[in-house]
Amino acid sequence: MPDNKYGEIYTEDEVVKIVEMAVQAVIDWSADGKGSVEEIWSSFSEGNIREVARTDIERRFLPGEPLFILRGQDRRALGAVRWYRDHQWPSADKEHLDRIDEALARFEAYRKVAATKEPD
Repeated sequence: MPDNKYGEIYTEDEVVKIVEMAVQAVIDWSADGKGSVEEIWSSFSEGNIREVARTDIERRFLPGEPLFILRGQDRRALGAVRWYRDHQWPSADKEHLDRIDEALARFEAYRKVAATKEPD
């Protein structure tokens, strides 16, 4: 069950799709002469943007699907990703291992510029 503390989780591709849909809506609205910039802007409330995200885009994370999220600020996250990598290499394909390696690199880079802490 999702934790409301963190809200909903969207992939980068899903966020890009939401922005593309919003831009297209503005273009269509403007082309039809339906209203002023203020009226167009007011149509993009947090509620209707969330509704579009929930209903109009194909989700990579299914509603109710269990997720386990590691944050860069979590002191133990890097070790967990390394452990996962070590246990994936015998059977995972190269693409999957490359993605894990990218995550490792990002966690390591984050540690160089930001403080870590014990997870909440």
